[in-house]
Amino acid sequence: MIVRSVYHCFNPLAKAAYLEKKKSAEESRERESHEAEARRVNAERSRKYSEDVENRRIAHRDADVQKRPYTYQCVGHPNRTLAFRYGIVNQTKEVKEYWYHGPGGVQQRNPDRDVIRYVPRETIRLMKYEKIWQDGTGEHFLAVLPDYGNRKVRAVIQRGEEFISTFYPLNESWFKDHADLEMVLKNNEAFDLKELANFHVQKVVRSR
Repeated sequence: MIVRSVYHCFNPLAKAAYLEKKKSAEESRERESHEAEARRVNAERSRKYSEDVENRRIAHRDADVQKRPYTYQCVGHPNRTLAFRYGIVNQTKEVKEYWYHGPGGVQQRNPDRDVIRYVPRETIRLMKYEKIWQDGTGEHFLAVLPDYGNRKVRAVIQRGEEFISTFYPLNESWFKDHADLEMVLKNNEAFDLKELANFHVQKVVRSR
C-alpha cells in the first residue's frame, strides 16, 4: 500500500487509471448485487404466483359445488361403470396418418388411407353440483358431464385425489333391478366400452 502511494505520487496518470479501475470494479459488484436481488425477487414472485394458482386449482377440484367443470382422470373401472350404468362411451379418436414417398422422394400424406381407431379417454370433464353421501368408497356427488350433453351422473371421488373412483347409478334401485348386469359386467374387461354401453341400451333403455 505504501509503495503504491509513493508510486502514485510520482505517476498521477497511473493513479487516475487505478482509481478508475477500482470504481469500475465497485460499480460492477453493485450491479451484480442488484441483479441477483432482482432475480431473487422475481423467483419469489413466480413461486408465490405458482403456489396461488395451484391452491386455487386444488380448491376447485375439491369443492363440493363447482361453478365450472374440472378435468379428472378417468381410467379403467370408472369408464366401464359409466358405459354400462349410463350408456356413455368416454373415448377419443386416434388417427394414424398414412404417409408415402411421392415423386422425387418427397413425403406426402394420403388422408384417405389414415387408420382411425377409438380408444378409452383417460380424462373426463365433470362439474359437481351437490354432495349427497360419503362412505368407505369416497365422497358421492351429483354432477353433470358437459361433453355428454350435461348428462347427470353420480360420481364417487376421494377427497384430495385427481381421479374418479367410480360412477354409481343415480338411483340405488339400479343394483336390485339390474343385478344381472352388475354381476356380469362390473369387473369384466372382456368387453370394450361401446359393447358395455350397448348392454345398457338393450337391457335398460329398451326395457322401459
